[in-house]
Amino acid sequence: MTSHIPTAQKGFTLIETIVAIGIASLLIGVLFLLFDNYNKVFQAQQTSARVLISASEAGNELQSYARQASAVVSSYVFSGTTYTSNSTTLVMKMPAVDSSGSLITGEYDYIVFYTSSGKLYEKISAYASSIRKTVSKQLSDNASSVTFTYDNGTPASATRVDVDIIMSATEGHANASHELKQTLYLQNQ
Repeated sequence: MTSHIPTAQKGFTLIETIVAIGIASLLIGVLFLLFDNYNKVFQAQQTSARVLISASEAGNELQSYARQASAVVSSYVFSGTTYTSNSTTLVMKMPAVDSSGSLITGEYDYIVFYTSSGKLYEKISAYASSIRKTVSKQLSDNASSVTFTYDNGTPASATRVDVDIIMSATEGHANASHELKQTLYLQNQ
């Protein structure tokens, strides 16, 4: 007589398979939530960094030209458009400099900083022989507000200009804002 020993079953039962699929689904869901949260945090940090860099670059540009400026002017006509120094627009004049670094007597280059539709712009109108070039460029596309305050009450008599720039941006669900306050001292002030 031969004894018959039952052989072990191979594979999973239906219940084991359902439990394994449930656990795997739960783990995939948790991983998806972690990945989604990571993306939101990353997007918020990217937006915040972009706003901070934009404010810093605008501040550096303002500082650079203010150091070269001899005065704030009441208004100046750039390419047929008159820009007037006020709380949202800054127009400055700088002595024109030739290619050898010498001042061109009695001649000036003019620069304006202004906002339009949430964008911060600068325009330079350079004297023909000046080393500076006539340009118009956008400094930022996320300027929520720019405020210029003149130390002597009126722009034309200012020797110092306080600047308050608020940059903000929204990308997806990420909102970022940065305020930059600085004082611009004009040349020889």
